[in-house]
Amino acid sequence: MKRKQLLFLLLVTLLIASMACSLVGGAIDAGEGPAVEEPSAEGGAAESPIEDTTPEEETAEESQAEEAPEPVDEGQEFDTEFPLPDDVQNFTKIGEQVNFATSLTVEEAIEFYRDALTGMGLTERTINTAITETTFSMVFDGHESGKAVVIQGVDLDNGTTNINIRFEDV
Repeated sequence: MKRKQLLFLLLVTLLIASMACSLVGGAIDAGEGPAVEEPSAEGGAAESPIEDTTPEEETAEESQAEEAPEPVDEGQEFDTEFPLPDDVQNFTKIGEQVNFATSLTVEEAIEFYRDALTGMGLTERTINTAITETTFSMVFDGHESGKAVVIQGVDLDNGTTNINIRFEDV
């Protein structure tokens, strides 16, 4: 019986210590504590090093940071055998995998790749197709390498869709 009481007391002590630590360190670490003004040499409060911004300024700054990347020249060639839309942006190739952004919507990208890959003689493995409002994943069989072509896309919510295409032994 004493063993159970000792274990219970130990657990309660650990719980209290944990709560105390989160109260003491949590508010400061999370930036939720009150702002502290340092006194200046003249005896008044010093200016806060934190800049005050209005919600309108924050929204403008955020929208500038989220601007879509500039499209690459439509005539530019990319080192890949995968079909690409006309407005490829931020193209990256690693091995047999390519990643890029496009202004195509998720629905337009699905239609583009269904048309392009079936036009190349590949067959969609519909059991592996997964489509939501903001993402898609499709697998096509029949490539001469014997590997499946896997295409995945996600709406970046800034007017672009990120596309990843790769070969896989699926």
